[in-house]
Amino acid sequence: VDRFLEKMEDLRGGKKTALMLTMGDDCLESARSGMTWMHYLSKFMKWDSRGVIAAINAYTVEDLQKTDALKRAYDLGRTLFS
Repeated sequence: VDRFLEKMEDLRGGKKTALMLTMGDDCLESARSGMTWMHYLSKFMKWDSRGVIAAINAYTVEDLQKTDALKRAYDLGRTLFS
C-alpha cells in the first residue's frame, strides 16, 4: 500500500478499468466483495470503469470455455482502447 500511495497522484484519473472474475461457485454473491472493492477503488481513483464480468461455475478452464465469458471479456477489453 505504501508504494501505491507514493504513486497515487500519477495513477489518479484518466484511466479505464475492467474487472473479470471467475469462480467455481454458482452464486454471484461470492463475487460481491471483489466487485464492490473495484467499484470504490475506481471511484476514488477517478477511473472510467468499463464494466465487470463474472463467470460462475468455472472450476476449470474447460468450464470457462463453455460459457460466453471469454467473448464478453474480449469485447470488454476492446472498450479499454477506444
